[in-house]
Amino acid sequence: MSGIKETLFNRFKVAREMIGQSWRTKLAKHDDYFNSLEGARTMEQAASTSQGRPRISIDRLARITKALEEVAGIDHEAIV
Repeated sequence: MSGIKETLFNRFKVAREMIGQSWRTKLAKHDDYFNSLEGARTMEQAASTSQGRPRISIDRLARITKALEEVAGIDHEAIV
């Protein structure tokens, strides 16, 4: 993974762990995008990445990371 993508992925993991197992449900309630087919695909790709299969674009990873940090109450830094 690239430096920026790896940083985003680490931030994604921290936020996801703070939220817990219901992270997908909470994210879908927080942001309508994640309550859509496209949003569900983004969540699935992010989950696959956390299992060692890097399949998510940096744009999608940035979007889900930012949203998860909002749900978790983390003051997110600039993505880049």
